[in-house]
Amino acid sequence: GGGQRLAEQYGYPLLGSLPLERTIRERGDAGAPIVASEPESPAAKAFVAAARRVAVELARRPVVAQPLSIRLAGD
Repeated sequence: GGGQRLAEQYGYPLLGSLPLERTIRERGDAGAPIVASEPESPAAKAFVAAARRVAVELARRPVVAQPLSIRLAGD
């Protein structure tokens, strides 16, 4: 699909392909995300798999400390 093409175009891995289903929106709007309300559904499994791939990809990246810059009022 389109996500795979974009990932290839920009040289990034595709971390997930999520379905576009009305149930996902309806459950989310009702405060019951699909992964909680229907954890065994294909849609919930797709969200969980994508989240795992994101976590794995982030864990592979080096931790780089960002410099902290603080300015006090009146300086």
